[in-house]
Amino acid sequence: MMQTLRNPRVLKYGLWAILVLTIPSFVLFYGFGDTGGSSPDMPFRRDAFVTVQGTRGKVKIGTDEMRAAKSELANQYVMTYMLATGRQPERRDLSRIESGLSNRQVAEYAVSMVAFNELGDAQSIMVSNDQVSRQLREQGVTGAQFRSFLQQQGMREADFLRQERFRLRDARVQDLVGSMAKVSLLELWLEHKLENDRLRVEYVKAPVANFLDDVTASDEEVETYYQANLDRYIKPAERVYRFVVKGVEDTPDSAYEVAEERVRELYAALDPAVDADVREESGRIVRHIMLAPAEGESRDEALARAEEIRRRLVEDEENFAVVANLENQDTQAQAGGLVRGRLNDATRGLFEERYGAAWVEGVGFFDEMVVSNVFESNGNFFIVRVDRISDGKLPFDRARPVLEARIRTELRAADEVRRAAELQRLQREMSEASAARTSIESIARSLELEVQTTSPTLAASYFLPEIGDLTSHSDSLRRLGVGEISPVMLADRTNRLAIVQVAEVIPERNRRLDEVRSDVEAAVLRDKASELAKAAAEQVAARVRGGDSATSAAAELNLVARETAEPFGRLRRPVDLMGVEDFPNLTLRAEAGDVLVARSGFGDFTDSWLALRIVAKQEPDKREFLQQMQELELGLNMAKRRMFVQEFRRDALTAMKVEYDEDFVRESEGPRRRRD
Repeated sequence: MMQTLRNPRVLKYGLWAILVLTIPSFVLFYGFGDTGGSSPDMPFRRDAFVTVQGTRGKVKIGTDEMRAAKSELANQYVMTYMLATGRQPERRDLSRIESGLSNRQVAEYAVSMVAFNELGDAQSIMVSNDQVSRQLREQGVTGAQFRSFLQQQGMREADFLRQERFRLRDARVQDLVGSMAKVSLLELWLEHKLENDRLRVEYVKAPVANFLDDVTASDEEVETYYQANLDRYIKPAERVYRFVVKGVEDTPDSAYEVAEERVRELYAALDPAVDADVREESGRIVRHIMLAPAEGESRDEALARAEEIRRRLVEDEENFAVVANLENQDTQAQAGGLVRGRLNDATRGLFEERYGAAWVEGVGFFDEMVVSNVFESNGNFFIVRVDRISDGKLPFDRARPVLEARIRTELRAADEVRRAAELQRLQREMSEASAARTSIESIARSLELEVQTTSPTLAASYFLPEIGDLTSHSDSLRRLGVGEISPVMLADRTNRLAIVQVAEVIPERNRRLDEVRSDVEAAVLRDKASELAKAAAEQVAARVRGGDSATSAAAELNLVARETAEPFGRLRRPVDLMGVEDFPNLTLRAEAGDVLVARSGFGDFTDSWLALRIVAKQEPDKREFLQQMQELELGLNMAKRRMFVQEFRRDALTAMKVEYDEDFVRESEGPRRRRD
């Protein structure tokens, strides 16, 4: 038991249990599926589903008891969900949890509740209606909320109180069982050590691949291995389907080409005041070249320099942006002399402060793409060009991609509606043909289609290349027998409809040896090489136990001794040894100097064997233990209490004589449709 208690997951569950015992029973009170009334997925058809031989005679478990058991069991699964996700489940998650509870699970849980009830009787544990009401008030539930809940669930107050009394009494009995769990100081120290011990390991790895050249596989060994491992060479069950398929063709992208006239019409009709996609800041977008008189340079000399630059722009037709990058002395302008911001009413004061009133007034009168004369403002000379005057609407060329995308979306939406209507019409046509005909051939003739046949397909596979992905219809396909015909099926994520018939079922069989000889031979060679690798690791381990160094013992076998990169905790797996099977359990009780042999690999695959020596063990600081002891005791005690309750449930199922209604607990496969 203590190994289980030391598991961090158990500890985590224990800590959460404290919260679960103190939070409101929101699952029962605020509605878990249809917990207040009859549950739609549990067929309460009889007065008793389970009969239990208790200590005071037979107890019959009926509808109310089953409903209470289901609610409590659902609460436990909700707690598990919260532990796994860190959040309360949404309503759709609650529905999945509820629908995932089988009648067998609920029935067995109800049996354990009988045992708790008998213990409660023996200990005279009672819960009154006043205690239920007081608990609801403590949880903040008002009278109006309570009446609203009863109305929503269709419950009488007496029924709710009876269920809640039963639930609270069961919880108190569980507390009584759990209270027998006590945690000793030694257990707390061992738990703390388990989490906080730090180990360093020296290891020698003997890879299986190193020994493959030293082994051979005879025909007898291959045959023997094949016979002993027949279950590894099974060809799964297959099915051959006959089917008819028809669909609505996808529209090619070329059908969504947008005409220039349509884009321009849309652009002209759009108002940037109400359509943000074509809206931009209004104003004048300006480039300029600012020149300040250099030190020792007269005003006339600076003006002459500016005039020469303007001549290059106008007469030589040099690129304004290129010249601005070379000559502009405005450090606040962007590349190409582009002024930061747009000149409009909102920015007028900013630009006047930065460049002067003459600059603002001049820019306000310049036409688009005209190079201005040289003018002076704030002691600097300027050459200005207004690139664009915006009225608040994006230019057509910049708005075009947005408008084309919008038009294509409209075209696709209209086309989707058309294709959905066509698919619906086709589905009715195929359904009518299927209902009126008795064979796949007659269905095909009615639809003017051909019957097609698949190659043998894995019975567990629901992707038929000729049709598409039928995973959403997996239940229907799985239940089809030979000669049976499916209803009309829509392939997932397509517009293809199919009617499927099972033509042949090829049962699961063992593959012949000649089909898998190469695989069997490879397995024999690997097993033999694995034995050699294991022997090498054991030889190194024996030498190290005898006092030799791991380095010298490894060198004699052409292996290398290494040490883990850094100390690690017992419950963790160092990066160097990630593949070692069940590594935390190997080091659970390891002490410094211990030598171990371990397998590395995943599943049945062994990639190497290792000889491991615990080089050093660092125990945790006892002062830290004393600081954490209270929290550690709380968590470990709750985990132990939870285990006591679970053991009590298991003991009840084995100790009491129980008779189940097999019709109730048996899973039903549902109806089938067959056509000869």
